[in-house]
Amino acid sequence: MCFEIVFILRLYFAEHPLREAHLQVLHNTQNRTDNVEQQAGWSNKSWTLVINEILSKLSCPEVLERLRLTRAPLHASDLKVCREDASVFFELCLETCAQRAWSMASLSETQPHSWLGLCDPDLESARECFAKIQRDAVLVTKAFHKMKEDKANCDAQASTVDFFLLVYLMTKDRY
Repeated sequence: MCFEIVFILRLYFAEHPLREAHLQVLHNTQNRTDNVEQQAGWSNKSWTLVINEILSKLSCPEVLERLRLTRAPLHASDLKVCREDASVFFELCLETCAQRAWSMASLSETQPHSWLGLCDPDLESARECFAKIQRDAVLVTKAFHKMKEDKANCDAQASTVDFFLLVYLMTKDRY
């Protein structure tokens, strides 16, 4: 198989799950409920499913066969080329996953994005999100009290901490 076709197949297999996820985003933006559910899922790390799908390509017999990575080389000199081909595909998949994680992590790790997980239709996921918010609120409360102990370090950012504390107090009995 010529180099160009193998290169295109590598790209296709490594990036296909991203393309499918993008098409799903476009579909979900057409309906508010689907859009909110999608964002709630991202908050609860549903985006890791795409990473899992990309990584699964590394052990998928059909993919490896199409890339001719399952066949032993006919000549010893071809072994180096086969190893390089496998390494390139592995690195492409790994870098694609890293880019996906980097671009999506803020949606599940930072406020207010992470709070959208409360809207997840999966009640267990919503509860896990709420528990995370509560844990975060406890940490913020401790930090707030620590700042109050040392008045010299207390500044205008304390009002932000008050907000987090208020969110916790208003929602602590919700679930």
